[in-house]
Amino acid sequence: MSSSGRRDGFQEPFLARLTGAFMRPFQAFMDEAFSGQSSSERGALGWLTAPFRFLGGVAVFLVQAWASSRSGLAFVVGFPAVLAIVIFLAGIWMATFYQNRLYRSAQVGFQEAAKQATEEPKERLSALDQRARFAEQMLRLRPDSEKDKYQLGAALGVAGNIPAALDIMTMLAPDGQAGMSDAHLWRASYYQNEKWYQAPEEKRDAIVLKQLDLALQQQEDNKQAHKSMSVIHIRKAATFDEDSPEHKEHLRQALVHLQSMINGGIQSLDHLLATIQVVEIQKHLYGVERARKLFDQMYTNILEPASKRYPNIFQIWLVMVKSAVVLDDFTLAKKFVRDGFVTSSSNDVRKQIADLSSMVLLHEADIADDMSNPDDYRSRLYALTGAIIVNPKKEEIYQHLVKFVDSGSGDNFNMLWFEEAKIVAPDPGVLTTMLGLRALLEGDIETAKTHWRVSQQLYTLSELVLNHLIVVGAKTKMKDFADPIDLLTKSLTAFPDNPILLQSRGYFLLRDGSDSQALKDFEMAVEKLPNLVEARQFLILLYEKIGDRDQASFHKQKQSDTLDKLSPEDREKLLEKLNEITL
Repeated sequence: MSSSGRRDGFQEPFLARLTGAFMRPFQAFMDEAFSGQSSSERGALGWLTAPFRFLGGVAVFLVQAWASSRSGLAFVVGFPAVLAIVIFLAGIWMATFYQNRLYRSAQVGFQEAAKQATEEPKERLSALDQRARFAEQMLRLRPDSEKDKYQLGAALGVAGNIPAALDIMTMLAPDGQAGMSDAHLWRASYYQNEKWYQAPEEKRDAIVLKQLDLALQQQEDNKQAHKSMSVIHIRKAATFDEDSPEHKEHLRQALVHLQSMINGGIQSLDHLLATIQVVEIQKHLYGVERARKLFDQMYTNILEPASKRYPNIFQIWLVMVKSAVVLDDFTLAKKFVRDGFVTSSSNDVRKQIADLSSMVLLHEADIADDMSNPDDYRSRLYALTGAIIVNPKKEEIYQHLVKFVDSGSGDNFNMLWFEEAKIVAPDPGVLTTMLGLRALLEGDIETAKTHWRVSQQLYTLSELVLNHLIVVGAKTKMKDFADPIDLLTKSLTAFPDNPILLQSRGYFLLRDGSDSQALKDFEMAVEKLPNLVEARQFLILLYEKIGDRDQASFHKQKQSDTLDKLSPEDREKLLEKLNEITL
């Protein structure tokens, strides 16, 4: 008869039997630590956890020895070994901890130096050198990190140490085999730069394409590599005749890479803007119908959801509007403009969208280019006047529009058709202003004034339109605008003391050498409209020229007061424009 707890007739002590039940799992633990094998086939995990399992095994061994012998000495004797192991592991932990802290500090320094180089142009060179030193420190702390090697190479390159950067990138991305994808991209940019690598363009392109191909072998979805590939193929296509097989083949290759950029969703503005090129190339290679089908897919899957989610990102509306223009669907383009204008809550974005509207109308005008056809004549005229209504300061529109009243502009000058078009025009105010200008050019000032009185009632900015037509006509040396001072003087009889007309006459007087007369016009202009900063700039320059420092300082202060009321962005743009003004 057998009984529980007996072995060969020997009764084990209760405590030994109790610890034996716990010892067996830990004994297996110890076996795994020394053999590297695992019953659960942990593999590498078994080795990685070996020190901790070994410590646990030793602790259990001491407990077992104490339990078997019931001698406290057996437990105490093993304590130094346990303590040594604890100190050793603590040392490893401390070293790792401080190494990670040093690495993070170097990483922060690297990022701060990069930020300083961007935000403080005067400190750019020293900041870039400092950035490279932080990158070296990061690599010393993690010498096996390919990412840190790449960061060091890129930092050295930006800092100007191109040979050292090239050595690192060549090690990461050797010739003839796929290495680090980003390093291949860096090498591609190196060979594209004529200052760094001097060789004929054809040779450079071959090397660059090889590097980009290796980058894509390593990372098939590298969108930057696809973008660079598309740029090269589009440039190469432009060197061949549009009907040649070479031209079409390069465009096909570009299309493949552009579509690869877009696959997986839009991740940057570059990817977003690539959709326009996709539509353009698709249309060029396969026709409008296939291009429209592709655009509809992109609109449904990408662009429409993006416009609803991010209505204040202007580039989304830009892509949709420009794509519609490429497809010659101006109705759709205008719909996108309206949607963007209504949906966006940003005033800056809405201004940019208004600019898009004038761009659409300009393209629509270019389509109707048969001025011997009355329907095309009206369509072009209406599109241009519509663009003026949307963007009354855009000079490009006036460059097209002024031809309709200049007698030396061929088919565009057809007063009979022009007057007929005015009768049913959707926006007759601009056309009435132009009819008044035509009467002025013919010497009939009274008829001109009659038209302008009507135009003021139809369109509040009729004086601005008149001014821009005269200025653009004179700048482009059109036949009937050879004497802009006379035209502006006569216009001022209809619009007395108009500051915009006075400023323009002052400009042309200055160009003709009549400084004193110009100064009077500019003074009258700013008296009527104090925030006319361009007239102020001319006054500052004129008073400095004649040595009147008090008046120059006075107008500088007035100009500064006006500029301070603008947003920083608008102020910067206007300052750039003012700095271009010279006597």
